[in-house]
Amino acid sequence: VSYRLSIGSSPRAGDLWSSSVDDNGASEYALPYFGPSLYAARGYYWHVSTFTKRNGAPNAESPSRLFQVY
Repeated sequence: VSYRLSIGSSPRAGDLWSSSVDDNGASEYALPYFGPSLYAARGYYWHVSTFTKRNGAPNAESPSRLFQVY
């Protein structure tokens, strides 16, 4: 299983940053953020996609969630 964490300016966008990780059995993953600067008091959205197929299409996606930088 592989996972992709995406951050976007709107739900489902993933236009700001995306990072993939292969499952190694860990219960937690720490992913460094290498996207553009995020600004205080502005809303951003994140969601996670899972992949088990080799065709590149996600087999499941979480709902988008809003967060803000303070």
